[in-house]
Amino acid sequence: MRFYLQVNRCREAAERADKFLCKVCRFNNKKLAECMDKDAESFKPLAAAYGLPKHTEEQIKEREAIMAKALVTASEAPLSMMELILEAMKLIDRISVIGSRIAISDAGVGITMCEAAMKGASLNVFINTKLMKDRELAEDMNFKADKMLAEAAQIEEETFGRVMDAVRP
Repeated sequence: MRFYLQVNRCREAAERADKFLCKVCRFNNKKLAECMDKDAESFKPLAAAYGLPKHTEEQIKEREAIMAKALVTASEAPLSMMELILEAMKLIDRISVIGSRIAISDAGVGITMCEAAMKGASLNVFINTKLMKDRELAEDMNFKADKMLAEAAQIEEETFGRVMDAVRP
């Protein structure tokens, strides 16, 4: 998601904030793109593991070991993505406060898209952790995802409310 909102140019501090936020946004966009690539790549070993033979006890054990590793890797990528999305949401929240009133609806669209992306990434975590045999690790990953989902929901509610207050007559 790309957004470059102008900050009110009333003060020099606002101009510095604009430049800083744009740098951070560009960096976050790059990291999110890398995470999406990692997420796609991390699914390949998992998909391959599902196709492994399971006719003998040895094959079953080998398949389970490969699956265990692949499920962790396939869960880590969307968790990393969720962290970056949460950071983007915090930036958008800040932009909704100091940004140009002309472009505030962009903050509303951005925050809504981020919440949808956050929920989507969490589904990828949960589908993989559900299949993990290491329940302690799975619950740890689920806890992290749930915590980020809750924080994201709060940020989205506050930011979207602020945007609605600014755009509705």
